Amino acid sequence: MELKAFEIQFVGLKAGKHEFSFEVDNAFFENFGYDEFNNADVAVTAFLDKRSTLMDLELEAKGAVNVDCDVSNVPFD
Repeated sequence: MELKAFEIQFVGLKAGKHEFSFEVDNAFFENFGYDEFNNADVAVTAFLDKRSTLMDLELEAKGAVNVDCDVSNVPFD
């Protein structure tokens, strides 16, 4: 999976508030060697407030991941 899809190019970005949306699935986590999710479907919104000397980044995530229970091994979201 190409991780460039998750990069925010802030150089050249005008000062002010900006919003970026990303869809995160299993392929994203597998890039980091994390394979404990049966399925992942998460919508992430990044809110960037760029100022002349400071940048504020707020992330909001909504969705579900499916994992196996440690005790019963039954999958659940």
